[in-house]
Amino acid sequence: MEEKEIKELIKQLSDKDWKVKESAIEILRLNAQEGYDISIAIPALGDSLSDKGVRIRLKSAEALKFAAKKGINTTSVVSKLGEALFDKDQNVKEEAAWALGYTARNRVDTSPAIPALVKALSDGNLKVEWRATQALRNAVGNCKTRKQLRELLRKFKGSPEAKALSKEFYGYWMRNRNEKIELRIDKEMRRPNKKTIKGKIKRAVTN
Repeated sequence: MEEKEIKELIKQLSDKDWKVKESAIEILRLNAQEGYDISIAIPALGDSLSDKGVRIRLKSAEALKFAAKKGINTTSVVSKLGEALFDKDQNVKEEAAWALGYTARNRVDTSPAIPALVKALSDGNLKVEWRATQALRNAVGNCKTRKQLRELLRKFKGSPEAKALSKEFYGYWMRNRNEKIELRIDKEMRRPNKKTIKGKIKRAVTN
């Protein structure tokens, strides 16, 4: 899909006729699903998450989900996806949480949506809770240092579910970190250089 065609679809997202808007979003969703770059439409799709029509909000969330799944940068709509987790429609909430999960998987900072995701853990709908859990796990996986991890986990408050999950994720992150260090140590040991064993371990741990 060419850029001019996408721009025309973006214009249609402001149309008063909900059928025109839904059709435009559906075309964008299908193109995102097929792997086409719809980056310039991401902000407009984010705005459509607050549309009065539930079908428009749902289609927009689905389009953003597929865009993020295909690696398209959805940084600009993280906050709006977080707000969509409080939507009255369960399907919209699930798709928004799903989109945030893929966004986090793309190494995008989803911290603005963390409080909303934490609240979604006690949504009452199992699908929403599961998607929120996956999104939070991916966000935790993005932390590069223990300090970043602790700062993120401080936001896990307000419910027993969040507290329990913060402990689980801390253990998950530490195990993952230790496995990476072990692999780096093994790699350093195989390197033909003059570094001492102590030096090689230090290099592996600090990299």
